[in-house]
Amino acid sequence: MRGEKMNALPKIVDEHFRDVWDEYFNDCLSSTKKIVMPDLLAIDPGTRKSGYVFFEGGKIYQTDTEENKHIINAGACPAIVVIEWPNLMGLPAGQDVFHTCREIGRMQQAFIDHRARYYEDEGAADVHFIQRNDVKLMLTGRTVGITDAVIRQRLIDLFPPTGGGRVPQIGTKNERGPLYNVKGHAWQALGAGVAWVLMQSLQLGIHDHEDDYGDESWNEIRNARENWSNAKRLTMKYGQNPTKEQ
Repeated sequence: MRGEKMNALPKIVDEHFRDVWDEYFNDCLSSTKKIVMPDLLAIDPGTRKSGYVFFEGGKIYQTDTEENKHIINAGACPAIVVIEWPNLMGLPAGQDVFHTCREIGRMQQAFIDHRARYYEDEGAADVHFIQRNDVKLMLTGRTVGITDAVIRQRLIDLFPPTGGGRVPQIGTKNERGPLYNVKGHAWQALGAGVAWVLMQSLQLGIHDHEDDYGDESWNEIRNARENWSNAKRLTMKYGQNPTKEQ
């Protein structure tokens, strides 16, 4: 049965479709083209503490890991908020997952209320959610075998090397790079924010070429690309016959 599904993949994702996807995917992720970030707040939520990265003017204005109550009561709130959503992958959920989801809901409502109260003329807060698998897919092109270290390196590659030291994107105390203050869970928050921005760029590029492959939704495009990545992985492992994986 699995062999039939794998062999049917070329019918689902034809050559032209893959070419269109890869063109924009590689364009968004090319390490020679540094990412331009809009004003946004990206959050990696936890049960009591959350990592966050606040972009303003294309640069990191503030980043840290703080208690959720301080993030909820923060004085500033940009129009765009990106929060990483728990990705269970069919596994049982523990209490920490439910507590985290509760904290995410509190944050979402707080940001919406804060913008409505203090930034009425600038518009309401636009809160977005992105799963960890989508972060991996947008930053690396696959979801299998992608660790936090891989995501961290990909993020480093996307920012300009303007600091000092061995990793100029982070820099040193005297020659700070754009990611100097990013530590701990703030790296996951940064990944969520960057992946969301890349996703918007990719969707705009795909929309410009929608006549090439019909009215495919983002979920169908994402699933097709992920399935194709898995097929290529199986081909590399087993040769031209991926049906050996049982």
